[in-house]
Amino acid sequence: MRAYQKSYSKNRFYSQFWGWVLKSEMFEEKEERAFALYDIFIDKRIPYYPLKKGLTMDEKTFDELRVKNANTIRKLRFILLNSFSQKTEEASLLLNEIQSAESDEEKVVLLAWVLDELRREGQYGYIRIRDIVNEILE
Repeated sequence: MRAYQKSYSKNRFYSQFWGWVLKSEMFEEKEERAFALYDIFIDKRIPYYPLKKGLTMDEKTFDELRVKNANTIRKLRFILLNSFSQKTEEASLLLNEIQSAESDEEKVVLLAWVLDELRREGQYGYIRIRDIVNEILE
């Protein structure tokens, strides 16, 4: 995250990252550095991509736009909670609703809501599985 916030170039990111691996006292042995490298390469955040700064807004503006688009959010929730035979059908319905917003700021708020819902659902699934495992182990 720090590399994104500081707008590192790809070369700077990998140079500093590799320098950290080489200099770190955690990886004194060659094998430890090799394992660290392997662990890095299988990380889903690699490869690193330099990104432009995204849109930010204060909470008040975000809440105002969320309230203004409450009906669209209800439609997005309805779409997410239904079953579709194809992912593309669901995705196109979500995209159409998001694109119906008047401004880019509103579209970003709607997409942020969808991302939050999906992440929350993923966390709920993990918590539920953990609870089931704990019940079995008791």
